[in-house]
Amino acid sequence: MPIMVGLFNLIINDDPFKVLDSSLHFNVSPGRIHPSVCAVSWMGLMNEFEAGEKATILILPKDAFGNNISSTNEDTSAFNFAVSASYENGSVASVPNITYLGWNAVGFIVMEFVVMIAGNLLLHVEGENQTLNGSPLPFEDLLMFQIAWQTGNTR
Repeated sequence: MPIMVGLFNLIINDDPFKVLDSSLHFNVSPGRIHPSVCAVSWMGLMNEFEAGEKATILILPKDAFGNNISSTNEDTSAFNFAVSASYENGSVASVPNITYLGWNAVGFIVMEFVVMIAGNLLLHVEGENQTLNGSPLPFEDLLMFQIAWQTGNTR
């Protein structure tokens, strides 16, 4: 069972019979998306937002062997990524209203939501009840941070 994707050539070499052949070529495509191997990150590595602002996350889809899956004919909403937010203490904050934007030019699945809650939060991203690499993603409300900085109450 192949675990790497790409175009491979099989070379047959038998010195005693002076046989050298490389006419067998085969292509291995990535398997289905395996959520626990996928990686999630903030677009632009930005994790500070104002309430009402759109936040964008990127999911790098991978198969069970860690091969990147650059695109597929499947609808991205079929992957059933679940996104939720919690406070740093673990209590549930909200379930953001996610918009799937599809695949971008470099092979990421792009999703966005509007930040609705102020504070320091964690964004949890799961697929098929498995946590994606990089999750939970920390984020904070920039407006809340600015007010704390101006009042000198930065903890």
